[in-house]
Amino acid sequence: MNKKRTISITILVLLLGTLFTIAMLYTTTNYRLALGTPTSLNTDWHYRVDDTETIPIEELPSRIALEERTPYTIETILPTSFSDPQHILIRTSLANITVTLDGNILYEANFENEKTYASTWHIIDIPQNSDGQTLSLTFDTPYASMRGIINEITYGDLTSLYTQIFRDFGLRLSLGLITLFIGIVFVLTSLILRKDNQYTIYIGVFAIIFSFWLISESRMLQFMIGNPNILGSLSYISIALFPLPLAIYIRNVLIVDHKHFFSFVCVFFAINTVLVTTLHFTGIASFFETVTISIIMLLISVIIMLVLLIIEYKKYRSKLVLKVFIIFLIVAFFTFLEVVIFSLSDFRRTSDFAATGLGLILIIIFINFIQFSLKNYKGSLERTLYERLAYTDQLTGAFNRFAYFKDIDHLNQIKDHPVLRLVYFDLDNLKTINDNFGHPIGDEAIQNAYKLINTAFGNQGKCYRMGGDEFVCIIEETDVISFQKNLDQFNQHCEAFDAETEYTFSISTGSAVYNVKQDQSYDDTLTRSDKMMYKQKQSKR
Repeated sequence: MNKKRTISITILVLLLGTLFTIAMLYTTTNYRLALGTPTSLNTDWHYRVDDTETIPIEELPSRIALEERTPYTIETILPTSFSDPQHILIRTSLANITVTLDGNILYEANFENEKTYASTWHIIDIPQNSDGQTLSLTFDTPYASMRGIINEITYGDLTSLYTQIFRDFGLRLSLGLITLFIGIVFVLTSLILRKDNQYTIYIGVFAIIFSFWLISESRMLQFMIGNPNILGSLSYISIALFPLPLAIYIRNVLIVDHKHFFSFVCVFFAINTVLVTTLHFTGIASFFETVTISIIMLLISVIIMLVLLIIEYKKYRSKLVLKVFIIFLIVAFFTFLEVVIFSLSDFRRTSDFAATGLGLILIIIFINFIQFSLKNYKGSLERTLYERLAYTDQLTGAFNRFAYFKDIDHLNQIKDHPVLRLVYFDLDNLKTINDNFGHPIGDEAIQNAYKLINTAFGNQGKCYRMGGDEFVCIIEETDVISFQKNLDQFNQHCEAFDAETEYTFSISTGSAVYNVKQDQSYDDTLTRSDKMMYKQKQSKR
């Protein structure tokens, strides 16, 4: 970083720091938006199964031991605060729920008629003057590991309840949306810059699929999509599918050996995704029942992939393999923690470890992506600069003969040659100017010649300095009358300029239009225009 930039950044930081300090010192009133806080309703509950005697629950959240599928009910007497209308918030875990007040049904959510059970939020309106009445919540789930799970319950106005949800789970949703955005950027970058960073499309697809899992596990997708089949399916499909683009990336980009194994992994996870989806929607086995198998297969595959990456690194010492190995190690560690939490049925903490691991991975990938982009941008600038130097005449700033031959080769390769006019120019008496007035004046005459040529014909095509005192223009104007009009104006400008110089200034010209019957290529057209120019030059002697 140069000295001027360092000083500028320092001044900016000091200025912002000063403004922040002044704002903190002289702020006397807090104008932040005041949002209500919900009240806990997690004590004084009892539970019963069918019509058995009620048993007290110490505090919610809690889990009741149930051996068989049977509905279970929790009850409480509503406190005096329910003399006013209230709203109760509870989240069910893959369960049906029925809410009653003194035996009258207030709310029901039943997934029996749906293809998919979904863990969902429920907000129940409690009418005024409900204090002292018995609130009963009855749950029922077909999944043994979900039986008896009762999450915390809060109540208050709608604003406070939604605020609680966003405060507790908004970060997860934000992380999922950021991951989705990064994945889309990677995919679009790969499609735009196909040759330079094709590999990012695999990482991008992986990030997009992983973001679907994060968004689903954020517990906030319900507020964007109310379809229970999507709410209850997206997470499981993502788990089955997201290893696929990762395996393709390793096979196509990193691995020299063992490509067959990664091809097998790709096919396996593709088949597994189709299989678990088919089993679920045909009613044979739900996503929740097959997710354990998907996770076990994922862990086994990740372990084997790590071993193969170690072998690959030891053999070829690839830095990229080492970086991916570290990322895989992070994924494996946090996936292991996630599996442990899942196996302990602590579903409240689902995705916590994965979100933490993904955050670290995103930082690593994003830093590498920025480094790659900056390197690629720098290389692009250098290539542009070198190309400009290679195809630019240093004296006049015109395109040089290399640029001319490059463009002509391109035109010659077109099957149906476009009809173009090639104009050849030659600065007369350059040797005499150099001998009598010196080479600096001769260079000045060449520069002025190009300015006049480019002014007259540059807006109709491209003009080139072929070397010495010769110039060529490839122009699209083939109409004889229009070209002659421009040529007459050009000659008038040359005569006007000649009147202002101490030396004789004139330019000979010749032009020809590409003719498919006469010319096999544009080289033949240029030859005809050169001959026309030479005839004019001879006529001046």
